[in-house]
Amino acid sequence: MINNIDYFKYRNPITGKRGIFTRERIKNMSSEKFDECEKQIMAQLKEIGIPYNRDIGNIKHISDNKPDIIYDNNRAYYEIIGYEWIAFDGACDDCSALSGHIFASEEEIPEKLHPNCRCEVYALYY
Repeated sequence: MINNIDYFKYRNPITGKRGIFTRERIKNMSSEKFDECEKQIMAQLKEIGIPYNRDIGNIKHISDNKPDIIYDNNRAYYEIIGYEWIAFDGACDDCSALSGHIFASEEEIPEKLHPNCRCEVYALYY
C-alpha cells in the first residue's frame, strides 16, 4: 500500500467491482483486452493511479481451514469470489479463448494447457 491507498477496498468507478489494474498486468494485455478495459484503466488512473504488483503487497493463501480467504501478513482481508484466467500477447488459440474467463473455484481452473504456457490466474476478491 502506497500513499495510504487501501487497494483491497478499491472499487473501479466504471464497473463497481473490486480489482486493480497493475502496470505488469496492463503491459501483458493484448491490444484487444486493453481496448476492452481502457475505460476502467483510465478511471483507476485518475482515482488512484496504476501501481506495480509490489505496491499492492504479497497476497497468498495461508489457511487450510479457510482456503477462500485472502491473507497478507497473517491478516484476513477478503473472501475470494472467483478466479480469472489471463492470456497474454502471443498466446495460443486455446489460451486466448480462456482469457477473461471467471472460474468459481480453484478446482475448476484447468491445468496449464501446454508446456511453456505463460497464462496467469488472478484471484478475484470481495
